[in-house]
Amino acid sequence: MDIAAHLATVFSSGEYLRPNKYEATITPPPSVTATSEFLRRVSVNCRSAVLPGRAIETKEHGQGGFVVRKMAHSQQYTDLSLTFYLSEDLLEKRLFDAWQDSMFDPVYQNVGYYKDYAAGVVTVKPLSRAGRAMPTYKFYECWPLSVNDVQVAYDLDNQVAGLDVTFAYHHWELEEG
Repeated sequence: MDIAAHLATVFSSGEYLRPNKYEATITPPPSVTATSEFLRRVSVNCRSAVLPGRAIETKEHGQGGFVVRKMAHSQQYTDLSLTFYLSEDLLEKRLFDAWQDSMFDPVYQNVGYYKDYAAGVVTVKPLSRAGRAMPTYKFYECWPLSVNDVQVAYDLDNQVAGLDVTFAYHHWELEEG
């Protein structure tokens, strides 16, 4: 089979992941008050998601004059990045600001308990063109590490403001669809 025939077969069957077809859901911890409608609106406004990678940390190991080998000793996850369209009522920013306020009280400067603010779950589910079940990425013990600035300017006419949020998390699991 030549390359053109192969590509035609693959594209027609929908075997490649389409990065513009996904669904993201945010479930904050119980310490952050949000209705299901509120969370649905935030999830619908997720403009992009960057599925994080994983790196294996190594140490060199050798004995005497023998060959030195790299050996795995731990793993490290990169942070989860989501970008949201920002609605006029700043719903998305208010959610993540409230979540960060549960972590660190901006008035009294008190730090919250990890178990209270890191009980969130973020789910990113790629969607297939053919309607088949797809693997779902679930991120556990999530919390918003960074809620970035929102730019407003007179020359940004006809644009929708965006909000970048970076999440820390304990681990992720891939659930088969």
